[in-house]
Amino acid sequence: LPGLEAPEAAAPVEAKVGAAEELGSERSRSGSFSSSSSPSSATPGVSSEPPLLSFSVDNIDTVKLLELLGPEKVDQADVKAIKEKFFGYTTFWLTREEPFGDLGEGVLFVGNLRGDREEIFGKLQRQLRELTGDKYNLFMVEEPNSEEDDPRGGPRVSFGLLRREVSEPGPTTLWQYVISLLLFLLTVFSCIELGIASKISSLPPDIVSYFTDPNATGPPPDMQLLLPFVESALPVAYGVLAIQLFHEVGHFLAAYPKNVKLGIPFFIPNFTLGTFGSITQFKSILPDRKTMFDVSMAGPLAGAALSFSMFSVGLWLSSNPAGATDLVQVPSNLFQGSLLLGLISRAILGYSALHAATVSIHPLVIAGW
Repeated sequence: LPGLEAPEAAAPVEAKVGAAEELGSERSRSGSFSSSSSPSSATPGVSSEPPLLSFSVDNIDTVKLLELLGPEKVDQADVKAIKEKFFGYTTFWLTREEPFGDLGEGVLFVGNLRGDREEIFGKLQRQLRELTGDKYNLFMVEEPNSEEDDPRGGPRVSFGLLRREVSEPGPTTLWQYVISLLLFLLTVFSCIELGIASKISSLPPDIVSYFTDPNATGPPPDMQLLLPFVESALPVAYGVLAIQLFHEVGHFLAAYPKNVKLGIPFFIPNFTLGTFGSITQFKSILPDRKTMFDVSMAGPLAGAALSFSMFSVGLWLSSNPAGATDLVQVPSNLFQGSLLLGLISRAILGYSALHAATVSIHPLVIAGW
């Protein structure tokens, strides 16, 4: 019967379709791309959709991908020249090499020192600049996994080599300038707010109770009532900003003669103290720890010098009756926050003045404090 022969006739067609699907899956597993099929390979009488674009990530070499996307490695020809010209019996006896850096993009030279480490490190740096210019940076680091100290004293050291563009911070971007400017404006605002808060005895009672009473309810008061106090708050704001700016100037003055580059400061606003300081990034490699200590300490020392000067001058003006119109009333418990500054204030203002409910002081005292 003709109807009984139909399934037998369709069987070869189904077999061809299954073979085509199996071949397509094999190509997909092998990682090959296919976007179309030739008309000659299509099975007559069977409607097939064009195969999808397929690719398997199983065959991707992760190591090669990291080499392409990761930082540029040191040139092996330069490594060979450094080993031949720099190391020897009088400087550093090289025993082995190891990968150096987060992704192994550098070379770590491990061996034995043949003299004073500071002198050898300086000599190697000079030779590296003469040989390769500004292409690389050389670091002296503690030898990893070392179980014994150097016979000349101190830990055993090794020398790491990295490309300059990998080891140094990048240039300041436009967004960093924008963020720095916004943080500075917020710091100016917080310093003005500190100056207004220093006149708490003269502020409207509604505003004082709203910000000091944790159980205060109701709508917030009209903040425009604080505008008349902005001008009188500027001396405190100027003083706090001057101390912070002088702090940053101290960093830059210490870094300039040592050829150390610094980034722009990022000020940290604070509505209680005016500012929490700032964050400044090193933009160049520091030659040694002494340079890092000198540059880092120059800022706090400069800021402390100006701060103590403002505090002392403010106390002297506070004790001078001729400047009584410039004084502000602050709670006496303010002077209990620092033993040193409290003793100095008591010596200048007197014992009875600091044991009253409020104390009349010059705005420079608040800024310096």
